[in-house]
Amino acid sequence: MGKDVDVICDYNADSVLAYQRVSYPHYNFFGKIEDKRNDPTRYVQWEKCSDEQLAARGTPVEEQGGYIADPRDGRRYRVTTIGKQVWMAENMNYYDTLAAPNMIGLTGCSDDVDSCEATGRLYYWHAAMNLVHGTKDEVVSQTCAPVQGICPAGWHIPSLEEWHELARYATYKNDGAFGVGLKAETDWLTRPNFDDMFGFSAAPVTWTTDKDAYFVTSDASGSGSSVVIFYGINFYYNYDSPEIIRSTMKGRTYSVRCVKD
Repeated sequence: MGKDVDVICDYNADSVLAYQRVSYPHYNFFGKIEDKRNDPTRYVQWEKCSDEQLAARGTPVEEQGGYIADPRDGRRYRVTTIGKQVWMAENMNYYDTLAAPNMIGLTGCSDDVDSCEATGRLYYWHAAMNLVHGTKDEVVSQTCAPVQGICPAGWHIPSLEEWHELARYATYKNDGAFGVGLKAETDWLTRPNFDDMFGFSAAPVTWTTDKDAYFVTSDASGSGSSVVIFYGINFYYNYDSPEIIRSTMKGRTYSVRCVKD
């Protein structure tokens, strides 16, 4: 996945902050995480949820036999434990415009209804986050971190930092090859060079013909009071490492993978 190109100070496999020589994909991903850490005022800053706010979301949905069942619609999703995190290993297919009116006109299937059943729905950022568009203050006032969005109780939309933790763990399990082993072994135009060793099974689902996979994060930024840039994670069809991407309000739809609180 490329030669070591630079040194970063990041947590290693033993969760110890240390200097490391890393490949370009790792350096590029980490650099964007550092941009957020070094200039947080540009980003939407979610307040940490109180115990009362978390309790108001309902009884957390627990794993049973490698799956969770969403009590809202009965759909079951495979889950996988990767390091210290528990992730959905399938894309969300939640659609209820009465319970989540913010998704009206902001979600759909890649092809027909059957494609939603097979590969999950695609959501614009506000639909995935279950938020009404507004200024930074208006957006922040609607929720808290971890941001539940359209996830079932006890689960949430992953942040850039949580995606970084996932990719970093995969890196250390693959001798420094950044974030590999997270793609499904089938469905890609170019077969990945690494097995789906964690059962995460990222697969391409888009409304376009680029055959890539795009996943939502809970991060957004802007200038002044506006929220204009939304962040996601991209797996290219011919590249094994994930990348951070940016889009405008309706510039990109995403698949949703929830992570356990």
